[in-house]
Order: sequence, then C-alpha cells, then structure tokens
Amino acid sequence: MVIGLGKSRTRSRRALSTVVGTVIFIMILTTLLSGFIVYLAQRQMLGREILMSAMSRDIKILSANSISGDNDFNVCVWNRGGEKARLVAIWFLNETNHFRFSLNSTENHTYIDPGWVVYLNGSDINSNEQIQGINYSTFDHCQVVEERGDIDSVSMGHASSLTITAFGVLLYGPPIANGFVWLDSPVEKTYTTTSAWTDLDASGDVPSEAIGIVVAMVADTTSDYHGVVRGKEDTNNYMSSTSYCEFEDETWRFQIVKLDSNRKFQYWSQNTAIKFYILGYTLGNDPKYRTVPTSISPIGTGWQTYTAPDVDADTDGIILFIQTLQSDDTDVEVRAVGSSNTQSSREWEEYNIGLWVVKIDANDQFQIDLESTNAKIYLIAETKGSIEYYTNYVSITDPSTGSWQDIDLDNYVTVPDDASGVIVRAVDTSTTTDYRAGVRKNGITWAPPNNRFDCGADQQVILASGIDDGNIFEAYYESTSIGMYIEAVTRYYTV
Repeated sequence: MVIGLGKSRTRSRRALSTVVGTVIFIMILTTLLSGFIVYLAQRQMLGREILMSAMSRDIKILSANSISGDNDFNVCVWNRGGEKARLVAIWFLNETNHFRFSLNSTENHTYIDPGWVVYLNGSDINSNEQIQGINYSTFDHCQVVEERGDIDSVSMGHASSLTITAFGVLLYGPPIANGFVWLDSPVEKTYTTTSAWTDLDASGDVPSEAIGIVVAMVADTTSDYHGVVRGKEDTNNYMSSTSYCEFEDETWRFQIVKLDSNRKFQYWSQNTAIKFYILGYTLGNDPKYRTVPTSISPIGTGWQTYTAPDVDADTDGIILFIQTLQSDDTDVEVRAVGSSNTQSSREWEEYNIGLWVVKIDANDQFQIDLESTNAKIYLIAETKGSIEYYTNYVSITDPSTGSWQDIDLDNYVTVPDDASGVIVRAVDTSTTTDYRAGVRKNGITWAPPNNRFDCGADQQVILASGIDDGNIFEAYYESTSIGMYIEAVTRYYTV
C-alpha cells in the first residue's frame, strides 16, 4: 500500500507538471502571438503615422486633377539647406493608364501599375526594376514603408492620356531645427550710408540655415536720431517720413526681421551714431515670417481686440512691429486676450518704434491699447511653439542696482527644457529721469556701447536675451525705478 501510494503521488506530480507546462507553453505562445499581432498592427499604421507627421511638418503632400498628355512634370523639389531627403511613398488613385516617375532628374523612368500605393525597396531605381506596391484604396491602411535616400527632386509622368483624382509624394528629411539661437558675442554691423534704405550682409555672422535675426538698435549719442531695420524683401516704407522711427538719445530698441536667401536685411539710419547689433537668429519654419509684413489697421483707442490676419491653424502667437506717428508721447501696449497686464501709464516717446510678441487665442485674437490711432501695426511673423508665452507677465524681483546681476528664470516661471532665451518688458516708473535697463546672455561681457541702454522716463521697452543652460540671464537696473517683467521664453527645438 505504501508503494502504491507512492506511485499515485508520482503520477499526480507528473500530471500536475504536464498541466503546468502546458499552461506555461500556452501563455508564452499567447504572449508571442499577441506581440506579433501588435507588431503587425504597428507596421500597418506606420505609413499613416509618417504621413500625418509629414503633413504637420509642412513636407510635400501634393494633389492634382485631370492631368493628361505625354510630358513629365516636376512635382516636388526638396530644398532644406542642402540636406538630402528620403522618398518614403508615392500614391495615386483612379488612374486609367501606367504611371512613371524619376528621381533627381537623372534616373530612368520606372512604370507602375495603376491604382497602386508604391513603396520603394531601398535600392537604386533602374528602368527594369519592379517596385513593390500594395493595392490599397486609401492610404489609411498602408504597410510599413521602405525608404530611399539621397532625394533632391521627384518627377512624375505618364505614357498616354489619363486622369488622376489624387496623388502625393511623401518626402521625409532629416530633423529640422526651429526657433531661436542666441549669440555669445553679439555682432555690430557697421555702415557708412545714411538716410537711405541700404543692405546689410549677415552671411558672415549667422549660419546658412538662418531665416531671421534679432537686432538690437542703440542710440550711441546724446542727440535724438532716426533709424529702423527691415527684411531685404520687405517693401513697407517705415521711413515714409524722415520724422518716423525716432530714437531718444542713449536709448535702445529691438526688432526681429526676416533674412533673404543671401542672409541680407536692410537698415535706414539718419546717423552712424545709431548702432545695429545682431543678438541672435531664427531657424526653420518657426517663426514663420511674412516676406512683406502685413499691416493691421488700428481699430480705436483704449484696449481693443484684434484678429491676427491669415494665420495658420497651429499658430499660437505673433511677432509685431509697431510704430507711432505721433509728434508727442503716447500710450502703446499689447497683451493676450484674458490677460490682466497693464502698463498703460507708461508711454512711448514721439515717433517711437518697438517689438512686441503676443499669444493669440483659439479665435486668433489678441489686444492692443493705443492712446492714438495715429500708429502703424505690422505682423512680422507667426510662431508655432518657438516662443512660450505667458498670458500674464511675471514680475522679476528687483536685484541690486548699478551692476549686471544674474536672474534665474526657474525662480519665476516653468521653463521648457529646450528654452534658449527670454523676452522681457522693462519699464521706468520715474517721470523725470531716464535710467539704464539692460539684459544680456549670462557669462558674456558685451554691453551696449558707452552704457547707453536707457529706458526713457515713464517709458517701457521690449528687450530680449539668450539664457545659459541653467536658464539664467543677466539684467542691469540702474535704479529701483526700473522694473522688469517676463513676457515670454524663446525655444530651440527640432522636428
């Protein structure tokens, strides 16, 4: 009996082991199958994800109707600072004949059967090569895409008459840098010509990828003079009267302007005592500049709500240039809808100019306070993340006066990981005395010449500066009458 009992227990253990082993095997198999199914699903969705990503990055997505004849036509040219793109997919619907395409204008045509979504297999395209494709009716269900690199352009053509209801070329390039980069050593742009729009060349100061620049203009003089900068292709004449764009002696102003393809911009200056310094530059499609800034007509005096004209759906803010045409001091201020910001008691000098940046709401709206509608407002650029706006500006605790002091942004706002700089509003609450108010990138020794960076008495001015890796910049307060407020933080990011 004892032996029999022992055998029974042994059989039970073996049976149990078999059951356990089977369960474990089934679990492993189920896990593997689940993983494989997820893998297949992920591969199936990849094409759509790449398409959606490309659309969000302003990459070429094309469409056409009723194309006929036997001529090739260029449908896409990739031009991103000399970088080569990767051709990911070509798709078209409802063709009635074969379709062909070539790459970089030099390779032989390859014919593709009608109605196929095309994936390149990664090798060179030869005239006799069969290209893989899957006959899906929409792009929503495409498989994982094989990539072909080194693409400059894509041409399409057909052997005989056909009608295309839709087609597209999806190019996916290297990461694109966007946003603001700040120089460690600001560059002075010297000149000799005065009282005329004249080119300045920034090609030796910023990289070939630069799209725009941040300029500080300093009145290194004890006299009032006139000066302004604009994009090389900008046809707005901000100096239609030589009274406009006046600098009070020893003050400074900032502008952000577009560069042309040769990295040139233009200035107008009454006297070489007006100094121009490049503080930084912008890259990519953000900010998105207008070749000719759009004029926005003043609505009325006091706080008024404006709608930013013709901005993209993903635009979150705008860069403005404002000039007053008044022969006396006047109030000018800009803020986001819903903001409680107000420095309306701070004025601008006669014929003044200035930079403003402002967040727009879901209706593309923002607010401006004007004491007089005798002013001009220009939309320079849209932003899509390159500036992190604060609906209400944040007051900076006054540091010691009379010297450059570190200001740590982390003590005041939540700073993005990719922050590169800061935009500050400086005010002088004294009604009688001009005091110096300055910002600069932490650790540099540059300052405007001869300590001429006043904020005029009872005035306000928008300033900008780079920050270091610890989110620190430097500020100069000549007096406790100076106050500073964080309006926004600039970012540098890649997509």
